[in-house]
Amino acid sequence: MDAFDRLWNLADRLASTNRQAPNHVFDAIGLNLLRPFAKDWYIGNTPKNADVFAYTAGDGVHFSILELSGRKREESPVVMTSPMAPFHQLNIVLGRDVIDFLRLGCQVGYGALENLAYEPEEFAILMSNQHDFDAWYYGKHIDSKDENERLLASLRNEFDLKPWNDDVVGRLTILQAEFTPHMIIESE
Repeated sequence: MDAFDRLWNLADRLASTNRQAPNHVFDAIGLNLLRPFAKDWYIGNTPKNADVFAYTAGDGVHFSILELSGRKREESPVVMTSPMAPFHQLNIVLGRDVIDFLRLGCQVGYGALENLAYEPEEFAILMSNQHDFDAWYYGKHIDSKDENERLLASLRNEFDLKPWNDDVVGRLTILQAEFTPHMIIESE
């Protein structure tokens, strides 16, 4: 079973106990799932060679798998598209593969990752300190910290996720250098 099947199985299990639609079970942490994946979900911003698998429900921000020849879907890089971001930050690679992506957001949630498009270095530093992140995030949002933590814990447990605790800025820089040249953008 690949990582996406496991993610959907977890969503199905949580939805059955919460009486929610499986695709929206992770809404509180900004990971609304699409089944099946979508092509041309947000035309003009998403790389043409990407399939959207989730969205945050905020400002059109969504997550895609970049299609690269010779790579299985679950082993392909994850790209975040932020349509409201400055042009040079519209598409940011957030993981070498889906597990790497899940690791990046497994403490702060996935909706919060949008901030990497606006203040990449500042937000990456904030992400590395859970106490500072909690004070910033929960000071701005009315979300339930307990509900968010329950959902994040379910993902961490299902996939045995360990968060990115090392140099987030450096890792993101390496991912951009490696995978951004493979994105096919509509204006090209």
